[in-house]
Amino acid sequence: MIVKMIQTDTSIGDAARVALLSLDSTMKSDLTFGPPIDLIVFKKDQINLDFQEQLKLDSPFFKKLSDIWAEQIDKGVKKLPKFNWE
Repeated sequence: MIVKMIQTDTSIGDAARVALLSLDSTMKSDLTFGPPIDLIVFKKDQINLDFQEQLKLDSPFFKKLSDIWAEQIDKGVKKLPKFNWE
């Protein structure tokens, strides 16, 4: 997913959200992988840490991100073209 979503002009916030969604998908498919997720952001050409947070499954931000993503995937799948045998 990360390869399809992140381009050279992708904002750091969008890139971080895509990375979290990739981890969310991995957690759903691999029960040995799980929280907490340590999110750290360094902006280009900066040494100082801009942002650091530890996210757990019950973190409001992570839960909302995961729920919205699941809803949007469901909507997207329903819009995909049908096979000729359907």
